[in-house]
Amino acid sequence: PSMVAFANIIFKSPKFAPFMPIIVRLLFLSAGVHQLAFVIWSNVPGAIGQVQDVGLIFLSAMTASIVAYGEAHALPFHETLSTVMITITGATAVVGIFIMLMARFKVASLVQYVPVPVVGGYLAFVGYFCCVAGVSLATDVTLDTLSDWMGLVSLQSALRLAPMLATWLALHNTVHRISHPLGLPLVICCIPLLFFAVLYVSGHTLSDAQKAGWAPEPVPGGTQPF
Repeated sequence: PSMVAFANIIFKSPKFAPFMPIIVRLLFLSAGVHQLAFVIWSNVPGAIGQVQDVGLIFLSAMTASIVAYGEAHALPFHETLSTVMITITGATAVVGIFIMLMARFKVASLVQYVPVPVVGGYLAFVGYFCCVAGVSLATDVTLDTLSDWMGLVSLQSALRLAPMLATWLALHNTVHRISHPLGLPLVICCIPLLFFAVLYVSGHTLSDAQKAGWAPEPVPGGTQPF
């Protein structure tokens, strides 16, 4: 679920919709390589290299700015898409190289010179950014400015927000009240099963849910491999 959400946050422009299946698979692949590298080479026993959300702000901003540049200069979208993929891949690689160099030359302690309020402010904005992205994904309402939040004042948005909040409460309570390692994975698996159970009981099909905006519509060629 995290990788699917990250893909929708980074590539939030509607122009990426036809390419989302392959983009999601690429993110799954990169996350797998990321975690495998941590498992093999980390000196910490039991290390899990889960992809974090702190870089979403920069990746999303880079993607949005490149798309805006392409639209302003009437570039073919395949050129814009290629530029986006190369840019975010290169930027991620550069960050990784710098982190490895910091570890190699043992200068990671320089981080202690960064003021705590700066770190706290950045983390707070990451939380706000993820919250806005979640609400926007759930309601299909663009929330780029404060005035855009007025678009949530509708019955349709309220109906979309209700299951989102219920999911958040379920995950929040699971993390804080269930200590068993299988607790969170089971809840994550049960959430989509519950969605399809509600569809079945209510007499609706997946196609009905897709047309109503409750699930993404199929993309031509979306089942093709890499």
